[in-house]
Amino acid sequence: MGIISLPEDLDIARVAELYADLRRALEAREEVTMEAAAVRRMDTAGAQLILAFMRDAREQWVRVRLVEPSVSFNSALVGLGLIEAISEASGSSWTCLSAGD
Repeated sequence: MGIISLPEDLDIARVAELYADLRRALEAREEVTMEAAAVRRMDTAGAQLILAFMRDAREQWVRVRLVEPSVSFNSALVGLGLIEAISEASGSSWTCLSAGD
């Protein structure tokens, strides 16, 4: 299983670096855990990367678990109107775990 810790600032300045990590995770063809507790700011580029990754993972039958999404992470997805797109892209593989789970 691959673990990807999302950065505090998930913005255009970090997208290229994170893209490389996400590609490697998909190539491993193992379950991916994305830790999102540290995210304090996410712009459109960061959200689009997460959406694209979720779509690619689903197409490749790679399960993705999102662990402890921060309020900022969720708020950005809602604000950008991407909650439904993320849910659709992930299908049943999208699992959000809170700190108590």
